Amino acid sequence: VATDLLHNALRSNKKSKPKKKSMNIPSILGLTALLTAAMASLLASFLGYGRSVEYNDSSCSLIGNISPGSEDIVVVDNSLALVSAGDLDRMSFKAGGPLRRGEVFAVRFTGAEGDDDDAAAAVAERVPIEGMPDEARAAFHPHGIGFSNRTHLLYAVSHDCGDDDRGTSEVIEVFRLSREPALTLRHERSVKVPSAPLGGLNDVVEGAGPGELYVTQMLSRPIDKGCAGNGKKLDELGQVMDVFFRRKSKVHRCTWDPTLPSGDATCGTVAEGFKGANGITADPERRRVFVTDSLDHTVSVFNRNDDGSLTLKDTLNISPYVLDN
Repeated sequence: VATDLLHNALRSNKKSKPKKKSMNIPSILGLTALLTAAMASLLASFLGYGRSVEYNDSSCSLIGNISPGSEDIVVVDNSLALVSAGDLDRMSFKAGGPLRRGEVFAVRFTGAEGDDDDAAAAVAERVPIEGMPDEARAAFHPHGIGFSNRTHLLYAVSHDCGDDDRGTSEVIEVFRLSREPALTLRHERSVKVPSAPLGGLNDVVEGAGPGELYVTQMLSRPIDKGCAGNGKKLDELGQVMDVFFRRKSKVHRCTWDPTLPSGDATCGTVAEGFKGANGITADPERRRVFVTDSLDHTVSVFNRNDDGSLTLKDTLNISPYVLDN
């Protein structure tokens, strides 16, 4: 519909305007809005919005009280999973109101292994976060997360919306998970990716060990400062153009000295040319890295080299399905 409207508007404008006169501002704005709507409709169709999916959830039960909303989940073992809960809807989709406090939740499975009642017995609770600077805690809005059973470290992509005195930034917060005497997350460091736009980073995985990580950057343009959703049609159009024609999505590798309590990390691009690099994970030996491209309907398989660089080994087409984290 949007495409037809755009075509009719262009045809009407051509007939009604003298050839030597330029289009007026209302016409330009109208055509821009129509073009944006057409591209948004195309993107929605490409992602499969509106597709009917049938499934049987009779054996599942909803785990409530995860606020401000779940985004990603990692399984620690058969009795525990961790869930990131950042206020991404108000941050990205202009839902209004102040941002709610970001959290990490633990989902405990209290039933016996193999018990059909495991789902019904699952309980969600906030995990206390210790040792995190007040400013960083207030700015913590977790998105994608990755957990390492090797090091017991949790990595959480976070979008720091900034304020009048502090600029915005994209950060991976690193925590150590402790289960005794109580379940806690101890903050170890903040890893900033200076080249990433606000809201651009998505998912993260540990590299060879402490001191190395890989993180996907899905968006090439920042969301609005203040994380309220800017609603600017030209910016939205730019994001769509980047997805379909410019392939600006990428993967970063960040390294630091884990023996030092603080210090800046070094980050650089190790894979690029994605439409929408989203989820990322690695095999247990850290010889392979897997990246989902949600908008290209593919999974890219990379060899991880001894120097941490990535070499593309294979690309798996999973169309028409869309993979997330």
